Amino acid sequence: MIETYVKQLKSNDAARRREAIIALGKSNDRAALQPLAEVYKNDPEPALRELALKAGRYLRQQTQQEPPPVQQVGAAASSSSASSRLKEELASYEAEDTAKASAIPVQRRHVVTQADIDRSKSYLDEALSHNMNGDNARALKALRKALELNPDIKDDGFFVSVAGAVTGDTGQAAINFILDQAQAKEFLKESKRQQKSVQTAMHLETAEKSRWSGVTLELAVFVLINVFGTLIMFFVFTESISSLSTDSDMISARQAGELRSMVASFSLVTGLIVGLISGVGSAVNLFLQGAAIHFVATTLFGGKGTIRFMLDKLFGLYNKRLPLLYALLVASVWVTIGAGSPIFTVLIGFITSLIGLQILFKASSLTSQAYNFSAGSGCLTNIFAFGFLWVISMVVGYVLSSAFLGSFLSGMSNLPLS
Repeated sequence: MIETYVKQLKSNDAARRREAIIALGKSNDRAALQPLAEVYKNDPEPALRELALKAGRYLRQQTQQEPPPVQQVGAAASSSSASSRLKEELASYEAEDTAKASAIPVQRRHVVTQADIDRSKSYLDEALSHNMNGDNARALKALRKALELNPDIKDDGFFVSVAGAVTGDTGQAAINFILDQAQAKEFLKESKRQQKSVQTAMHLETAEKSRWSGVTLELAVFVLINVFGTLIMFFVFTESISSLSTDSDMISARQAGELRSMVASFSLVTGLIVGLISGVGSAVNLFLQGAAIHFVATTLFGGKGTIRFMLDKLFGLYNKRLPLLYALLVASVWVTIGAGSPIFTVLIGFITSLIGLQILFKASSLTSQAYNFSAGSGCLTNIFAFGFLWVISMVVGYVLSSAFLGSFLSGMSNLPLS
């Protein structure tokens, strides 16, 4: 588990090395003592060398074992004299640090219960976890709670180390930073902005992975589902009409003849044509819906995403739900015409409506995911997109009807008057 952090100790970024030192100190693995000793010996940053020593001391306390002999890595790893010198330096540094700590009287400002001390330590652990996950805003909040519960925790070396990792300061400067409400508030805002920036970058990286080839495949599946679904409905409808035409108890002879004539006019070719029209028309409509959602999301709500990512998700959603919807519609046609059961018709219609609503809510959720904003923004985006398409359809309908009416009136005016 510690191998990743051991590699991170060699990073050129001091902040990354600081994170690794803290993580190794909390690892409860004695194998981390040797890498920490090497940091203390070789790291160019004095603050990190001191932090490594304290992390090693904390780790030894947690494992409740004596420290192992410290060895030097690299070309001088086999040198016993170098190991002895390093061990002596560690012991000397620790003794000096202990002497300094004992020489300074600790000012107890509050009487703290053991329960608050334990809770304060748990907030310290929480701060470390948030820091390692890159969420310094929550880490800072946890450190402030730890100080509120136990003000004396600021004298703990490990607390100071975590505070330094979170704030970027060292020692008392890190403590003062946490206690300063104005600085802490600004830090929280900046951390949230940075975190949002990172989330946006990760989201865009995911969105960019969507390809038009994937959208095309989902589109083809969508068209096929609609074609075959419509064809099956067409077949069930004709069979139900044919069965109804032979039931003389329900309809008159004249009505039966009319129904047989209607069924005779139906054919497989007719069903395929109807299915293709339904499939292609539905695909075009859904494509326009996705484009409208993309326009509204990026223009009005500042969403970050790609249209192909949205279309891929949207077609995928409908491809998972459409087979069930067509099955319910087929059942509805059969029970309405063939079986003549109005109760089952109402029940199936209710279930179909519920699935339709579920698709709408899921589409709103997918929109919020596709453009990295809130669920409320996703819902409003879909509402505005549908409204936008409705306005366009009304405008197109008005233009076409006006053109047709103008052509008709022009033709009428050219007719000779008798």
